[in-house]
Amino acid sequence: MKCHLALFIASLLFFCTGYHEMKSTGSSGYGQSKSENGNLIITFSVLAFTPESRIKRFLMLRCAEVTLESYCTYFRIVNDLSYENGKTPYGGQIGDNTHESAFEIEITQNLPETDKDYYYKAQDVVDAGGSVEIKIKDYSPRR
Repeated sequence: MKCHLALFIASLLFFCTGYHEMKSTGSSGYGQSKSENGNLIITFSVLAFTPESRIKRFLMLRCAEVTLESYCTYFRIVNDLSYENGKTPYGGQIGDNTHESAFEIEITQNLPETDKDYYYKAQDVVDAGGSVEIKIKDYSPRR
């Protein structure tokens, strides 16, 4: 009984925790790597019962922060590499109770002439707390 109560309280605290508290306390896992084509892959790992909307919001916020930390102004999502329940798009394994969202992003200082609607101004995303519409252009060839 005590175990269930402790788990309930821990879950409640987790859902009440904001982005900056999670980032500073290490209660979530942020990651960053480079893709084969030089873009950045930003990851955010949390327990599987975290609502997807919250995960995506925090991931968008982290993408914006990384863009600004890189002295750039804009980013676009090239690919959504999110996964859950043990399988990664890279063939690796994560825990069964983990959800990880990952975006491959391209960052730039100046807004390109093409596909302007798919770029985010990083400061606007930070100001919105990551609560923005997620836009990903499908670049796959049509059949």
